[in-house]
Amino acid sequence: MIGIAGANALLAYDRDLSSSLRMVELLREAAAGRHATALAGLRGMVLGIAGADALGDVRCDGELRRLQANFPDRYTNIWALNATGRITCSALPVAGAGTYAELDYVTAARRAQSFALGAFKIGEVSGQPVIVGAAPIIEDGEIKGIIAAGLRLDAFLRRTPEGTQPHDIWLLDGQGGLLAVTQAPPDNLPAPAALERLIAAGTAAADLPSRNGVPHAFATLALDPDLRLLVGMSNAPIAEGAWIALMQRLGELAVFLAVCLAAIILGSELAISRPLRALSQRVRSWRPGEPFRPARGWSAPLEVEAVGAAFGQVVESLTKRSNELQAALAQNDLVIAEMHHRVKNNIQVIASLLTLQAARAPDVASEAALAMARDRVRALATLHRHLYARPQIEAVGISAFLAELGPQLFAAAGELRPGRIHLELDVQDMEVLADQAVSLALLVTECLMNALRHAFPHGRGGVVRVSVHLVEGIVTLAVTDDGVGREGDPTSGIGLTLIEGFAAALGGRPEWGGPPGTSLTVRFPLREATARPLER
Repeated sequence: MIGIAGANALLAYDRDLSSSLRMVELLREAAAGRHATALAGLRGMVLGIAGADALGDVRCDGELRRLQANFPDRYTNIWALNATGRITCSALPVAGAGTYAELDYVTAARRAQSFALGAFKIGEVSGQPVIVGAAPIIEDGEIKGIIAAGLRLDAFLRRTPEGTQPHDIWLLDGQGGLLAVTQAPPDNLPAPAALERLIAAGTAAADLPSRNGVPHAFATLALDPDLRLLVGMSNAPIAEGAWIALMQRLGELAVFLAVCLAAIILGSELAISRPLRALSQRVRSWRPGEPFRPARGWSAPLEVEAVGAAFGQVVESLTKRSNELQAALAQNDLVIAEMHHRVKNNIQVIASLLTLQAARAPDVASEAALAMARDRVRALATLHRHLYARPQIEAVGISAFLAELGPQLFAAAGELRPGRIHLELDVQDMEVLADQAVSLALLVTECLMNALRHAFPHGRGGVVRVSVHLVEGIVTLAVTDDGVGREGDPTSGIGLTLIEGFAAALGGRPEWGGPPGTSLTVRFPLREATARPLER
């Protein structure tokens, strides 16, 4: 629709521009009617005199004088020529007896054997600007003479103040002479070559630049075979008016387009954008476990309502599935907690059996080996108890676990009385996954048991320190004592082999230090759970 309106505006602009051609053709017809009247009167009078038998030699001058006196403002003179071209009678007195046989109007009338016009000239007798019309006197098929009359050029002229006429009019004679009927400057004419093409085209009208470069519309018409009318008018006012009209139409079109765009934007805002924003806001504000309800109080397109309804169905399905998964997870936690509880109980039974077996050992070495096995088993039992006692059964809080495991090992070694060996714990609170917690518990158990057995002989007192810290995902475990230190190769023996195995399971390796005393440091990355349980 916008394209059609724009095309109509351009067509109207072209139509306004072409109106100058139609207007100049109308002006041409009006001017032709006025000037043709003067020529028709001249032609009728000359042909009438030439065909009259009453014009004789005696009354010739008087007859012509009386006839000219009837039209003093139109004709300057009326005269007759004999066959040789000499004046035989004239309305005005004639001085001399020259011949006019070679004048253009005489030759034109003889050649046409009918009425003919001459060129624009100054009359030989009247001395005024005229155009001469002539007709032959024919008797028995022979030209006996010529009747001629000088038509004042003032009969064609229109005197208007300079610059006020809306158009220009010229007359062109058969010799190429130009007469400006209006006060038209010569620069308003078309170029000579363009003027020749225009005359050759006959009655056609054309847009042509004038000699001063201003666009004009020109039209011509033959008033007589030897006289042509040329009418011209400037296109500038019409072009300016057409341009103003085009700008007005385009402005109206732009306003209409702006109103349409505003209506489209407002409509899309009310019907699409606002409902979508409301739906987006409700989606963002929705939280798992809450129902998703359609908005109230606003009208939305069916498509947006369908999207909201589909999202509500998805939420309903997800909520149902989430409830099912949470129920399954809760059941799984119960099963695992029960499993850890039973494992802990079984481990306690094993520890009790090891205690009984150690009491009946045949020698001290066997008793010590069984006691160490019992302590390792008790460490695992403690770990399982911490696992099933926590909400998240796949991880254990290492601080609370070591705070219980250390005194338990000291009690098993008989070092609970104050004053001899002290246990110092510097453990950062963190959660360790169950698989790493098992290796960590056995590693700490092995280190503490070695320190209690070997670092403080013969009643010697001292301090055993356990520190665990996490820095940028790396856990540093350090177990140190201020005892007597180790003798010989510290990397041999079954206990040391177990320590290396537990450290490797954690993802690190043991680093020994001392004297004074003995220190063991293991650095390993803290693993995170690959999956998190749903919030319950």
